Amino acid sequence: MHLSLYRRHRPGVFSEVVAQDAAVSLLRREIAGGKNSHAYLFSGPRGCGKTTLARIVAKALNCPNRSEEGEPCAKCSQCISIASGDNLDVIEIDGASNRGIDEIRELKEHISLSPFSGMYKVYIIDEVHMLTDPAFNALLKTLEEPPRTVVFILATTEPHKVPATIRSRCQHIPFHRIPVPAIVECMGKVSALEGAVIEQEALWEMARESDGSLRDALSLLEQAVTSGLPTVSLKDIRGILGGGGRSDLERLVPAMRNGSAEVFSGFSELLQRGLTAERFLEGLFLLFRDILVAVLWGEEGIRSLPLSEEERAFIREESRHWREPELWKVLNFCSATLPRARYGLKAEIVLGMVLGLFVLSPAKTEERVPAKVAPDLNEEVIFAKGRAQKTEQKPEQKPE
Repeated sequence: MHLSLYRRHRPGVFSEVVAQDAAVSLLRREIAGGKNSHAYLFSGPRGCGKTTLARIVAKALNCPNRSEEGEPCAKCSQCISIASGDNLDVIEIDGASNRGIDEIRELKEHISLSPFSGMYKVYIIDEVHMLTDPAFNALLKTLEEPPRTVVFILATTEPHKVPATIRSRCQHIPFHRIPVPAIVECMGKVSALEGAVIEQEALWEMARESDGSLRDALSLLEQAVTSGLPTVSLKDIRGILGGGGRSDLERLVPAMRNGSAEVFSGFSELLQRGLTAERFLEGLFLLFRDILVAVLWGEEGIRSLPLSEEERAFIREESRHWREPELWKVLNFCSATLPRARYGLKAEIVLGMVLGLFVLSPAKTEERVPAKVAPDLNEEVIFAKGRAQKTEQKPEQKPE
């Protein structure tokens, strides 16, 4: 059976986990010292490694050859069976499809049984926030005082939806989005193992599109690898993404600055290729935020941005042509319009608003007004004022 890239290259030990150093360090210390908690709550955005780290914790708790630093060997029968999903002592439950009280009651009936082959029974409940209130209430007592050989690992993308009574009985370990440079580095290693040649700029484009999710980034990489091309370029990635990436917006920034017709034609092309209003505004905000950082803090600010060298060169060049008030105007427009775009504002309407922002600014509007119009307008104003003054000065007629 064919396995997707993110499953084939899923980390199997703590040292392979990407960009979650705080969580990994804490768990390794606890397991190495024999002070692991009876219940953990892993929270964070999608694709950041919550379920992967939960499986590694299950390996470390049951591995007979665990190192002194708490690292599982990944070679014994326990580690191999947990990695393949065949271990009877590691039970993974999808909270979205097993969310009722009946499923939790069934779990409570089996929880008192001793482990089959390992030292611990590990229950991994993914998307735990999807459980119903009766299911949470049924889980409370078991979660507070489970058997000594049982460890619960609850994973969620929305910890605020987990009742406080559940959170207080768990050790909460937050996860964060994976930085773009770390995703690029990981994708480079995976593509080398797969024998694929990917341009560096294409890796950066895919990493940025993944929004901090390594799983999403590897899914995009798989689309590029399976295309059969000898070398995957940035142009190929644009075709996969459908347009609207950072490189597309960078191409149109000089036109925005000059107010040329390319603003309309360029964005119209992107909309026809499937660019949504939300994605367009998010990309525009991030691009002009980076230019503002360069304007405010110069080279020091540019070095702090998570960009490739080519992108930093572009920001460095564009920052010479923009003033701070203009950049704040664009950022305010994007932040004000983005909520409306999320509630269904059409992309064509956003395009019209963008034209008003860049093309029809007051300075550019004055440039488009013919020179002969201004004197005529002034003459009419002067004539109107003269008539008004004469009317005021006209004496009132006394009644006879």
